[in-house]
Amino acid sequence: MQWRSATPDHDTGWFAESLTPLLSFGYTDQSLEPGIIWNAETYDYSYGHDTSGLYDERSTGWELTLANIWSIRRGHWRGTGEIDGDTRGSSIGFTMAGYGGVRWDKATVPQATSLSRVKRESWTVWVDLVSLLD
Repeated sequence: MQWRSATPDHDTGWFAESLTPLLSFGYTDQSLEPGIIWNAETYDYSYGHDTSGLYDERSTGWELTLANIWSIRRGHWRGTGEIDGDTRGSSIGFTMAGYGGVRWDKATVPQATSLSRVKRESWTVWVDLVSLLD
């Protein structure tokens, strides 16, 4: 849903552009069958198409974003070895349309079942130099 199309007779300017889209939803489902595998006999990686299913990876997930400010993410990742678990994350930030923005992200991802989840936090700040110099 675009704010601009909901208010065609009003000039809402950069603020409306910054909050666009008002609602966004995305979903992903990915499977990976590796072409480079670990060879336990030679203790080295080798290239070869592995169809055994032992090294396949699968990830699924979704993200919901409101007013281009707040996002929530959930998913599941199954990787090689004992990696099999849920992922989650959220972010909050503000994009000043045509100028730049700031965003804080937080996420957790699984490791091998014997290890605790990895927790990540980050700040992102960006500037749209092309718009500013134009």
